[in-house]
Amino acid sequence: MVLTSAVYSEIEDHIRRHLAEQRVPGASVAIIQDDQPLLLSGFGFADIENQIPVTENTTFPIASLTKQFTATLVTVLALEGKLHLDDAITKWLPEGGHKWSMISVRHLIAHLSGISDAPMNDLDDQTDYTEDEFVSTIASAPLLWQSGTKWDYCNSGYVLLGALIHRITSQTWYDAMSEKSSSPLE
Repeated sequence: MVLTSAVYSEIEDHIRRHLAEQRVPGASVAIIQDDQPLLLSGFGFADIENQIPVTENTTFPIASLTKQFTATLVTVLALEGKLHLDDAITKWLPEGGHKWSMISVRHLIAHLSGISDAPMNDLDDQTDYTEDEFVSTIASAPLLWQSGTKWDYCNSGYVLLGALIHRITSQTWYDAMSEKSSSPLE
């Protein structure tokens, strides 16, 4: 397939219209066929205030998109028998002591843990903390409510899942994800 100027123009119009409708300031777009790029282009702005355009080389922080991959990786570990979703997290995260004894892996995945994000919000984002420092910081706060009784979006729960993955696999999140996602599920 070759992208003619008419097809490219139609794609570009569609992207610009969609960005405007969704109020998205910018996006990078790639169309790949048979490992060959047919289109690599940026649209809109990476930085609106400074009018810096998006290019094909613009990188974007992926932020909470990692949560779906983390949940999948934990599920794969469960399918492999390395954990059970209803296990108490204190099996791998003893820093939480008795207050975490009723929190299951499933509670962390589903944002039902009752763990607070407040301690993480107070950390200096310019400091490179260790995993143990993150876990201890999260463990220092009281629970907001009994696990399983209330839903609340919780970044700290996913930090703990990352630590749990590391402690189970002895691999970083990235290495565990690379290994598990590059091989077929059985």
